[in-house]
Amino acid sequence: MHAAGSIAARALPALADCGTVACYLAMPTEPGTDALIDLLRQRDTRVLVPRVREDSLEWIELTDSMEFIESDLGIQEPTGSALTDALAECDAIVLPALAVAHDGIRLGQGGGFYDRALHGVPTHAEGGPLRIALVFEDELVDCLPHDTHDARVDAVVTPGGLVTL
Repeated sequence: MHAAGSIAARALPALADCGTVACYLAMPTEPGTDALIDLLRQRDTRVLVPRVREDSLEWIELTDSMEFIESDLGIQEPTGSALTDALAECDAIVLPALAVAHDGIRLGQGGGFYDRALHGVPTHAEGGPLRIALVFEDELVDCLPHDTHDARVDAVVTPGGLVTL
């Protein structure tokens, strides 16, 4: 829980000017996102959260009255209507990762959900949303294996700070 609060405090300045942020809902083994989501919503930032549909992610706008169900993967997922082209509307996307290398390569759980979701979304350098991964300190590493389809991140937030890549 302490890591989630530290990460939220360190991520918030990078997201200060964002009107819409897509953010994952953390599994127990990942840095928590509840504190970050709460801080964003206190700033009236529009927050989109994902749910898995077959082999892709759908994005739903988080509301106070939203209900959640546990997915087959054991993840809390929102109910409600999915948005069309949701990631194109975002100023930033907060991604889960098992590890991130200093060159921006992100290692996910292996399902490819985020790589597929980000396919076709312009990179931040191309004017697209800022891509931020949240990890624990020891998950920021020197290098990782990667494929051409792997989506890179622009920044990493750990409990110790923000690293721009």
